Amino acid sequence: MMSKLRFGSVIALLAGLYIIVTNFLETTERKQIDREGIHTVGISTLKIEHRGRRGARYYELEVLYPVEAAVIHSTRVVVSRELYVKTRPRSALIIKYLKDDPSKLIIVGESLASPEKYAVGVAALMLGAAGTWWFFIRNRAVAPPRRPPDRPRISSYE
Repeated sequence: MMSKLRFGSVIALLAGLYIIVTNFLETTERKQIDREGIHTVGISTLKIEHRGRRGARYYELEVLYPVEAAVIHSTRVVVSRELYVKTRPRSALIIKYLKDDPSKLIIVGESLASPEKYAVGVAALMLGAAGTWWFFIRNRAVAPPRRPPDRPRISSYE
């Protein structure tokens, strides 16, 4: 049982770091698309709802949109529940995409940041740090118990 808790604390520490870093990179990419992106109108063609094992849900829209090279791109975008419910098939959406990589896009009006992911990442990181300290570092910080000095041995062969 104790080894599972040790392993779990290390996994929580690494997972917390991973969640924080990936959320930071995704947010920076969305902000870059918002700054440098090209405006266009896209059409939603498909609505997809994913359900996790424990009731977690996330929503995707498949969007068709023209790019500068006179090509129609199709990309799936994770959206909020409000936009998912509000959007009908074949409805128009204002989007921004990068000129260098047209497959990366944002829907104008959607949130660029995900603060709840930061909260989950920080919670996992703190739990992992506390567990790692408890199982690996705390025991080394405690001084070993003092041994009484060795007594001289008395031998009966004299």
